[in-house]
Amino acid sequence: MEHLPKVVYGCPEKTIFPVPVEQREKISANCNICRNFKNIHDWKHRMSKVHQNKLTERFRVIKSKMKINLDSVTVHDAEWGKEEEYYCYFCDKPVKKHAFDDGFTVEFMGLMKHQSELHHRASVKSYLKYHRRDENFDVFCKSKGELEKFMAKIPEAKKKYLSKLEILNKE
Repeated sequence: MEHLPKVVYGCPEKTIFPVPVEQREKISANCNICRNFKNIHDWKHRMSKVHQNKLTERFRVIKSKMKINLDSVTVHDAEWGKEEEYYCYFCDKPVKKHAFDDGFTVEFMGLMKHQSELHHRASVKSYLKYHRRDENFDVFCKSKGELEKFMAKIPEAKKKYLSKLEILNKE
């Protein structure tokens, strides 16, 4: 008679069928909040005080990084901040922070566009629901009106940037 496999931390000690690497990675994915190797599909981990406290800290950091002042739109040359990326924890992908527009780089335009997308809004809703958080999802999203206000201020910022360049070139 064969003994049952001994279970250690949710993984059987002896498996009858070898599990492919891709499937193992999906089964035991890391928690991107706690940076540990616990199984994030386990609701006990998501509801633990440690995870919830780290999630609160992470939300505080995310809110501070996402704060974009709509009054001060800044334009730079085409090469400025080309490689800067922001990692969106809700969509689980890196996003270009700055975007290229008519030969200039507009600071935070890529992030504004990403935050105003419907896909990002749906990802934020599902992320908060998955972690059973009661934060208002609008805090982590931008409306289309805010994006339009931001885009409307770009021509004025371009004129200001070009006038600064002219002054520097005269000297």
